[in-house]
Amino acid sequence: MVGVLVVAEAALAGSPELWVREFAAVAGQPTGVMGELAAEVRAPVLRYGGVAFNGTFVGAGARLAVTPVHAEGALRLSAQPIDLLPVTVEVFRGQYWESPWGFVPATSVGHQRTRDRAPYYEADRDFAATVWGASVSPTLQARLGPIAGFTNPTWTWLSVSPSPDPEPWMFEPYRGLVIADHDRLFEHTSALLWELADGEDAPIVRFGPILRGKASHATGDRTLNLGGVLQWRPGRQAHDATLMLLVAPYLEDPDFVGPVPMVAAVVTIEQWFALGPR
Repeated sequence: MVGVLVVAEAALAGSPELWVREFAAVAGQPTGVMGELAAEVRAPVLRYGGVAFNGTFVGAGARLAVTPVHAEGALRLSAQPIDLLPVTVEVFRGQYWESPWGFVPATSVGHQRTRDRAPYYEADRDFAATVWGASVSPTLQARLGPIAGFTNPTWTWLSVSPSPDPEPWMFEPYRGLVIADHDRLFEHTSALLWELADGEDAPIVRFGPILRGKASHATGDRTLNLGGVLQWRPGRQAHDATLMLLVAPYLEDPDFVGPVPMVAAVVTIEQWFALGPR
């Protein structure tokens, strides 16, 4: 990555910018609340124009996330060597405090068919833990007329201490999975969105189907949702808040399969600040 940054410096296509993203999310089925702030210094590189080299960059920065059960900090490296393929790499540390909605030991993977994972929420068994991890997250995105699509796989390697001895596994509430103390997780989100308004001369309005999935390599716990997403930015500027509503019933999950869907609402603000002459 150092080599990439050196090459990128030689191919700079403009002055660096400070990119800042803030978002807040609330969800039900399962219930959750989260706030996150990420910032990177991004250098534009390889801006050759055409259909694929208008927004290329390399960047480095940090991210901070907070929920009612944990706080997480990360160092980030990102690159977009072609407009269709941004990639983010993170190394992170999370601290979970003792809470009946946090880490709890688990001897099996769900199969409770209940709405709230009640067997996991036991106040006398919850424990505090520290999580170290790394993740790689590329996004393939494309557009054809008013149709925009993307797919985003994420591979995450986790190490949790202390482990809930003598139980073999634990429930991790942030991702909603039963995991092992050393685990590899796979998550993906794919969507196909129709743009009623593209944000150029009007606010952004997009909607369409979305597929989301998560899985633990060590325990086999997995979840899959298929539903709809609506994205709306009422303002006309790129830094105005974007609102997203997701409603996605469960196709596969040991606990939540059934007619009650996952529902999530997210507010995101992205801003760019010039760090030099344009």
